[in-house]
Order: sequence, then structure tokens, then C-alpha cells
Amino acid sequence: MKSVCYDKFKCIAGKCSMTCCEGWEIERSDSPRCMEMLDEYYNKDFTEEEELKMLWEKDIMRCPLLTSDGLCSLVIRHSDEALSKACRVFPRNIYKNKEGEKNYDLSFGCPEVVDLYNKEKNGYPLIDDSLSATAMGRCAMSIFHTDSMPLDIRMLAIYLYLNDELEEEEGEDNLRDNLSEKSFTISEYLNLAAETVMGDEPFEDFKSLNSSFLNLIVNYSTLPIMKPYLDEIYLKLDEADVSFDILHKMFLKFQVFKEDFDEKLEDNPLIKSVFEAKLFEALEHAEDVYEMEQNFEAVLYEFAFLRYAIFANAYIYATYPDYDTIRALITCMSRMIGHNEESFFDFISEEPELISVLR
Repeated sequence: MKSVCYDKFKCIAGKCSMTCCEGWEIERSDSPRCMEMLDEYYNKDFTEEEELKMLWEKDIMRCPLLTSDGLCSLVIRHSDEALSKACRVFPRNIYKNKEGEKNYDLSFGCPEVVDLYNKEKNGYPLIDDSLSATAMGRCAMSIFHTDSMPLDIRMLAIYLYLNDELEEEEGEDNLRDNLSEKSFTISEYLNLAAETVMGDEPFEDFKSLNSSFLNLIVNYSTLPIMKPYLDEIYLKLDEADVSFDILHKMFLKFQVFKEDFDEKLEDNPLIKSVFEAKLFEALEHAEDVYEMEQNFEAVLYEFAFLRYAIFANAYIYATYPDYDTIRALITCMSRMIGHNEESFFDFISEEPELISVLR
């Protein structure tokens, strides 16, 4: 399986609106040419690896070889062959599915990839259900493509389905055991998801969402590459977090926003295309049901936080964000969550459960 955009990607280097050489942990190349240039940059001949490591980690959120006009000085002098593997490959992902078949896709941590998917969005869905290597994957994709239901309900239904499959594999009671027949149809999962999304204490769930989102972005909102998109959001949401009146006002507007959000997805299915690709990768890049569920849990959190980021932007500026802003928010969320999964799962282990932030 190869992404429809895979062969179309080409790095635009200095023209990129959100360089991949800044704003997250940068992998250092150990090639002699890179080491030579680092010696020059730090004006020091490194003989001790620990000394270089210490200086590099100080600069780790911005590659010291990135020029002021967004170009790589290592590539300028030596060509891209001197780059680390991570720099050469990104944003491409190449991995084998459970059947040993290679899959080729692209990371949405690159805004140029978002642009490519935006050009293809009118062809949604881009991934046929039958392309998944497993029966569970095909069922999950079928749920996702049930366009008669809102996207959040479809995604929650997939999570409930995968959780059921995991519990059945582990010999635990699950939703299907409570039915007269050992089968739970797609429509039943969708109906259950619709009931679950309602919740008994919607304002408390909204408070949890706001608090979790603040905890997620607090260390990213001040990074120069993300500050233009996250700083104002953080300041406004932080103000709301300590004011019942402001938070309650936002809560009421969020209820209306969620209904309008799905209508906007019908008019412009970019976000559906993005999460269709993320779902497919989560399913295919898993060794077993547990990993499949865990991968998709991260995708579901990412959807909830992206939707809330778009809402927060619309609330602050009193208008639905334009394409450039949505593209930037997709890129920010992908970098914070999709490319730092170990840290992200540590983060959510201390946050309210998934259902609360999705409501």
C-alpha cells in the first residue's frame, strides 16, 4: 500500500512555513562531514562525545546547522547524502504490516504533506476498506467510512470495537457477551458511541478537555516555530481555566461548534482525509490487537485536541480559521503527538480518560 501522495512529495526547504529542523528533538548525524561542520559551528574540536552531546542537547529543539533562511548548511556544502537517516527520510514512513507487506505513507508533521492531501481531498475516501491486511482493520475502516454519522462518533465507535477485540483476545467480558448473539454490528457500535459521547456531566468533561489541552501545549506554545499558532490559544484557555464564567461561556459555544464542525468537514473533507490516513497507519503498523488499540488511542486523542485547537482559534478570533491556520494546527498536533508517542502516553496516563476529552 502506498499513499496517493507519497510519490508527489518534494521538500520545499527554505520555502516551508514550518521547518522540520526546529520545534522538536532533532536527531544528530554522526557522519564525518556533519561532525566537521559542528566543530566549526561551536568553534571547538570535539574529542569527547559527551561534550558535544551536552552542547547538542542545548540546541536540540533547533538544529544548529539550520541557516537563517531555512536551509541546511550541511546540504549546501555536501549534499543530502551527509544527512542523518531521519533527516533524509522525513516525512516519509516505510513499514511492514502484519502480513509482511511494505506500506509507504507520509507524516502530517510536515505542512507540505497537508498541502498534498488538501489537493487530493475531493477524492475522499482515499483508502479502500479492502486494503487493510487484517479483518479488524477492514472492519475499522468500514466504520470510519460510515459518512452518515459525525466523525467523532465514528472514531469512538472504532475505539470501542478495538477495545472489544482486545478484551475478547484476553478472555475478558466485553460488549458482545451481553448480546444474545456473538456479533456486534457496525451500526450497534456507532449507536453505542453516540450514547457514550453524550455523557452525564458535559461541563465537567469540557473542563477536563481544557485542562488536558493546556497541559499538552504548555511547553510547545513558546517555541518560535509554534508560538504564532499556539501562544494566544494557551493564554486564553489558561485564563478560562481559572474563571468559571469564561469557561462556561466557552463550554456553551463549544457545544454549538461541534455540530457546525462536522458540517464543515462535509464541505472540506481535508481533516477526514488526514485522519483516514492516520487510522490506516495505526492499524497496519501494529503487531497485535493491543498495539492496534494503543496506536488508535493516540490518533483519537489527536483528533480531540485538534478539534479543540480549531475551536479555540475560532473562539479567540470570532471566525472559523482559514486554511493556513488549520494546516499549521494539524502539523503542530502531529509533531506533539504522532512523533513523540512514548512521551505522549506518559502524558495521558496522568490525564482524564479518553472519553472525557472526546465529549
